Amino acid sequence: MALITEWAISQGSIAMMLEVKTDNLTAISLYESLGYAKLNIRKNYFGNGLDALVMRKEIP
Repeated sequence: MALITEWAISQGSIAMMLEVKTDNLTAISLYESLGYAKLNIRKNYFGNGLDALVMRKEIP
């Protein structure tokens, strides 16, 4: 993740966003520990009724 963040900064990005399955609590916990905040839910994003949690991290 650090390499991706460094690349995003080099491209002038001010934030990074991701989608993760709402039932993937391990991944959500990891992303929160890396500074990502919960932003929104995308219903049926993965199909078959599986929703996505949208997360965002501000970067310097």
